[in-house]
Amino acid sequence: MSEVEKRPREEDEAAVSAAAAVPEEALESAEKKQKVDVAGATEPLNAEAANALAKLLAFYWSDANLRHDRFLQAEQAKDAEGFVALKVLLTFNKLKAITCDENHVAAALRSDAHGLSELVILSGDGARVRRAYPVASDGDSEARTVLVDGFGSAEPDIDAVLGLFEPFGAVLAVRKRRGGNVQREMPKRFLGSAFVEFKDVAGALAACAASAAGEAGITFAHGEGQVTLRAVPLAAWLVENRKARDEEMGRRRDKDAKRAKTEGGEAVAEAEEAAPVFDAGKILRLTGIPATCVNRFEIKDFFSAHGKVSPPPKKTRQSLEAPGETWHYLSGRNQHNIAVHS
Repeated sequence: MSEVEKRPREEDEAAVSAAAAVPEEALESAEKKQKVDVAGATEPLNAEAANALAKLLAFYWSDANLRHDRFLQAEQAKDAEGFVALKVLLTFNKLKAITCDENHVAAALRSDAHGLSELVILSGDGARVRRAYPVASDGDSEARTVLVDGFGSAEPDIDAVLGLFEPFGAVLAVRKRRGGNVQREMPKRFLGSAFVEFKDVAGALAACAASAAGEAGITFAHGEGQVTLRAVPLAAWLVENRKARDEEMGRRRDKDAKRAKTEGGEAVAEAEEAAPVFDAGKILRLTGIPATCVNRFEIKDFFSAHGKVSPPPKKTRQSLEAPGETWHYLSGRNQHNIAVHS
């Protein structure tokens, strides 16, 4: 299954809005909530759980989520009218924590809670749902979004991030940054930062101003202690990130160029070694020498009286030698130097 076809887990990769935060009391076991009466009808959700379900569904189909939710985008693309089966929604972890029953989901989608009746359209059989109107353009989304980093390896849950930034303004979505794992079957690791999208630009500006206060700004407490977070406008971070990526690519290109130059030099050296050029008249082949009477060292010693004797390069010997044969090359200032093949 490709990355696009995978549903990002709400706690990990997908955005989760403040409106979608589910009360802890509503997260009881779904099986306990869905008792079936003697007539076979599913027992309705209690008011708190029903409200939490409606908030979550409104978030899934909101502009803030659908702009980035590749899984839902891919599911919509499978149908000519953009319908998505309710059973697909029931694979989402946060939704499953509230209910496992399509009837509950269909009832929430038909309700007026959180604007769902105007936001989505339920199919006639109540088994599929789609957006009632196209997703709006980004508009001022970039201006309303900040990049928050400084979490380190201590990954926060969505509710913790919401609690940190809601004091500055209404938060539409939080998206944790993930990456670094090339194994598709393994979840990508948390990169220590997240995008926080506010409802208004004023909220984003307030968060950045608070972050500029340094240690007195936005802090996050986790098991290993407390860290100070940095919040910067998304536009500024995009410029910063692009510069860092360009610098990294430049370093990689320089490294590759150096490696190619080194490997190219070695290749030239090997080619020269593989095909040496011997001066005419300096190679002598001796045959008919009894192997039991004389060895190559004695032959080398004999011809050394006429000049320096040296063996040819290893690769040349490997290519030229036949069983029982040996090559020698005589080099030096004496014009009578001879390469000896014995």
